[in-house]
Amino acid sequence: MSAAKFKGIAVFKPPAKPREAFAGRSWANPMEEGPLGRIRWAGWNERTVAVHAGGNKESDGKFVIAPVVTSTTMPTITCDELAARFENGVVEGRTGGIYERLGSKPAFELECALTGMHGCGDSIVFGSGMAAISHTILPLVTAGDNVVVHKTVYGCTDELFREQLPALGIETRFIDMRNLKMLDQAIDARTRAVFFETPSNPVLDVIEIAKVVDVVNGRCPVIVDNTFASPRGQNPFEKGAHVVVYSMTKSIGGHSNAIGGAVLGGGRFIEHLFSIRKDLGGILPAREASAFLDGIKTLPLRYEKMQANAIEIARELEAHGEVQRVHYPSLDPGYPFDGQMKGPGYMVAFILKKGLEGGKVLIDNLKVITHAVSLGSVESLMCHPASTTHASVPKAEREGKGISDGLLRISVGTESLGDILDDLMQALRKVAEL
Repeated sequence: MSAAKFKGIAVFKPPAKPREAFAGRSWANPMEEGPLGRIRWAGWNERTVAVHAGGNKESDGKFVIAPVVTSTTMPTITCDELAARFENGVVEGRTGGIYERLGSKPAFELECALTGMHGCGDSIVFGSGMAAISHTILPLVTAGDNVVVHKTVYGCTDELFREQLPALGIETRFIDMRNLKMLDQAIDARTRAVFFETPSNPVLDVIEIAKVVDVVNGRCPVIVDNTFASPRGQNPFEKGAHVVVYSMTKSIGGHSNAIGGAVLGGGRFIEHLFSIRKDLGGILPAREASAFLDGIKTLPLRYEKMQANAIEIARELEAHGEVQRVHYPSLDPGYPFDGQMKGPGYMVAFILKKGLEGGKVLIDNLKVITHAVSLGSVESLMCHPASTTHASVPKAEREGKGISDGLLRISVGTESLGDILDDLMQALRKVAEL
């Protein structure tokens, strides 16, 4: 029997029209300022913004860095005072004036720094990179809608689009985003987002953002996961992207000690995300935000050293007899892709001629490079994607995405280049003995 026949039962049905975050085109202008405005960074170079992250010079001057307050709730003396904060809930909530699930001072300072480094309208931080992606997609879609996604993305992102969203009635269309004709054909009246990583995880496909934006032509938001490139490697807004997402756990944090995510875009769109974060609870705790404020200060310095190391490592691997292929942006004849990339970055992927067994031997003999997932940290990390980050992707699909059993991925760190290369070469000698 229908619940509507029972007196006193309130029924809320799925919307029959596009959701406001999509239909109102809140995503269309990433430079549109939100209610907090573009705070204090106007005219500063991104390196300077990074160094001063967390230091609000417009405050009372008591702290160089935003302090971590361990209280989860903020009191007032009178009833009217707290009511006034709720009336101005977006500003008071995000700046840490009400309750930590709405925001904290360190998280707000981190949002200000990210906004300043990208020159966009606003940003909002989350408890993980996956929380950032899911909170970005959910306010745009309802059952019957679809999203278009590049065929190769991070394993958990793949699973979100391949399993979780279809279970809610949302169709995912995986395509090779570099095929612009295919992209145009994949978009229809129910397409609510085009999503891709560039470079992609783990094979470093580079998608030319401006070309995608041109094909999409304002029909839906173009959402770019910029985690591999980092804020130093490219700014997708410069090429027309509407929304940018990050796993801050990687190069923004840079020390393998905090998990978080971020979304950047126009103020009205970020306000939608504030609302859904409040309801779904994907908050970044103040302590984690403080760790990211520490990490982002040295991002420009770390990135330059990691990239310099990676350039040499990619060259050495490309010339090595045990290596079948190297994936690295500057080895692509199209690099730097009409100025999209400011540098080739610190991520390198390569395929060994001896496949999985060769990869096992190499990894088992590493002494300097750490065998672990994740990336963007000061220490070099290597993993075997087919058995770790992309193990949840069915084998046939995985191979169709270019992720073979012989593929290895290295996030190059800040160690001495000689030590990293010596470690790789001695491990490759073990592979040669197979």
